[in-house]
Amino acid sequence: MTEVGAEQGAPEQGAPQPRVRVVIVDDHEVLASTLAMALGAEEGLDVVGTAGSLSSAQAVLHERLADVVLLDHRLPDGDGIAAIPRLQELAPDARIIVLTASTSDDLLLTALENGAAGFVSKTPSQRPREADQYRLTLPVESMS
Repeated sequence: MTEVGAEQGAPEQGAPQPRVRVVIVDDHEVLASTLAMALGAEEGLDVVGTAGSLSSAQAVLHERLADVVLLDHRLPDGDGIAAIPRLQELAPDARIIVLTASTSDDLLLTALENGAAGFVSKTPSQRPREADQYRLTLPVESMS
């Protein structure tokens, strides 16, 4: 029986909260390690793997469960945006978020069409863009 005001399926008080498992795919080691440190320090997030290429990302996703994949657009062995459908096959429950320095709305909308859940820009934008509506600012609770 559910208590009045309690959500069905909600964790009990004092029970450990589910953690969001993150895989970072970026060929820039400094950026990838900085992201891993920053995200790993956040409550509720676990960085479960990093990869510097699409082939490495596929290997990581084959071995580890991920809830979120932060995916660079340009990788040494291919286009991250074009690889989204393949990565989704390996991690069907993961949300793929594209990391990009590009400011092209067409590129970002293509990422969304390929299955990306959103994007994070590596560079600040000086103008509003149509694709900005997909910029992610999700709280961790919404990922579970």
